[in-house]
Amino acid sequence: DYWGVSFKESINWLLTNEIVKEKQYKLAYCGSNNQFTYLLPSNIVLTDKLADADYYICFTRFNLYLQLDQKLIIHKVERDGVPLSLVYKLK
Repeated sequence: DYWGVSFKESINWLLTNEIVKEKQYKLAYCGSNNQFTYLLPSNIVLTDKLADADYYICFTRFNLYLQLDQKLIIHKVERDGVPLSLVYKLK
């Protein structure tokens, strides 16, 4: 549950702080897309290719986030100082 809730928080932060309605974006992610696709506006398209993505959101649970440069993190959702999900700006 912690990771699922953190994913929603990550999406909401991205929509509030980075996404402009007039522009199209590609979002890569780890995890199951049925956890958050209902939150995405029509100008965000999902991709499974990091090379194509503008942003990447990932849980910390399975260490998949380690495949990226940690300097690209623009937001963390944390509980008690422990990061649960990370938002990366790739482009």
